[in-house]
Amino acid sequence: MSDEKPINPEEPEKKYRKGTHPNSVAALKRIKPGQVLNPKGTSNLPVRQKNKELKEYFDEFLNIIIPIKAPDGKWVQKTVMDAIIMALIAKACKGDIRAIELVLERNFGKEEQKLLITHEAALREFKYVEPAE
Repeated sequence: MSDEKPINPEEPEKKYRKGTHPNSVAALKRIKPGQVLNPKGTSNLPVRQKNKELKEYFDEFLNIIIPIKAPDGKWVQKTVMDAIIMALIAKACKGDIRAIELVLERNFGKEEQKLLITHEAALREFKYVEPAE
């Protein structure tokens, strides 16, 4: 048998004065400058370390050599990264618009978007700046 008391609906809940309930906004305390609220909590350093480990894992995984079927039908040994790039280019060749965008953006960069301002008041506020070369 457990030590828990059965819930009695006739028993009234404990009453708190206004602003003294632990979940009340009025019961919140201000943080003093330099005060550490969670000294045993994680810092940003482990996150950076995890990201570094993840990048190293990806670098290691993407350089694994696997057999893949080339477009000419022969099996060749390529890295996982080469296989991913070949699959992306194959999708682009089949007409996948998103794959085409990725291939073009990675090779030529994103196209600059032109802004056409026609209202006179707006034209007075903007000054012409020579593009950086």
